[in-house]
Amino acid sequence: MPDDAGHATSARIDFFLLRPDASDASRVAAGARTHMAGFGSTGDVADVEVRRLGPHLHGFVVEDGFTAQGLTIGNTSLVLPDGGTFKLAASLRSSLDNLGAMAGCAERDDCPPDAGYDLTFQVDVDARDASAVAWPLRVRERGDACGQRIDRTHEVAFDTSTMAWRVPPELQRDGCD
Repeated sequence: MPDDAGHATSARIDFFLLRPDASDASRVAAGARTHMAGFGSTGDVADVEVRRLGPHLHGFVVEDGFTAQGLTIGNTSLVLPDGGTFKLAASLRSSLDNLGAMAGCAERDDCPPDAGYDLTFQVDVDARDASAVAWPLRVRERGDACGQRIDRTHEVAFDTSTMAWRVPPELQRDGCD
């Protein structure tokens, strides 16, 4: 944990898009760069990877999350180049559970019926369209939520006018609904 970082302290990520230097092909230069905060917890970022998100489009996938008072939220963020900078193009859950909170209320015997949830969201790209600017996302939601077994797939389309994925509210929720 970085010095003086609290639970709610997000991490800063430096994103760079490297291109061949116009004057010297053996060198690269930053074609875009951005310092973005808002990821992670206690000043740490869980995972950052470069992923192909379209036939000619690469971006960053940032996995982060936090736990507070028995609620654990995992998040997947997709960051794309945007001119000379980068932009957050999607933010959606990767996991969501309140098992820690449910254990506490079970000890006190004051749990609401069917209040527990434990969900995972597997994000994949649908790379079938070779002419797409960016591929749509397929998100498989699985687990238990408030007394129901969940196993469903969400299609998340890419909006070329905003250069972002249209993430529905159910993939950004903090509870059962």
